[in-house]
Amino acid sequence: MSGERLVRLRAMLAEWHETAERNAARGFPVDPQLGIEFGDLLEEVRCRSSQVWMGLALDLSSAGREGDVLWLRFSNLGGRDSFVEAGGRQVVQTVLAERFRLAWWVQAVVPSVEGAGAGS
Repeated sequence: MSGERLVRLRAMLAEWHETAERNAARGFPVDPQLGIEFGDLLEEVRCRSSQVWMGLALDLSSAGREGDVLWLRFSNLGGRDSFVEAGGRQVVQTVLAERFRLAWWVQAVVPSVEGAGAGS
């Protein structure tokens, strides 16, 4: 890898980490009916997949629960698509099953376009 490319990659990672820290500091709007500590879920996801964790930290706008479905609402389609393509649903479902003993389905959506097939 060239030196210039490595410098750009490091700068991009530093920016992602700063954004993730800002989001963590402000807290995600989480439905009080969720029934689990969302911070614990995020930490366990981080331990298993930094790519999925970073996607959640950067683009997740809120989380809620309806029955046995965990709704993860993303701020944009790109963030939602990256989460899905990185296997994020499987990672989160595994964490829910192994850490919290919950058999929940994970649904990733972008609220502004839900009616246009933005669910995944």
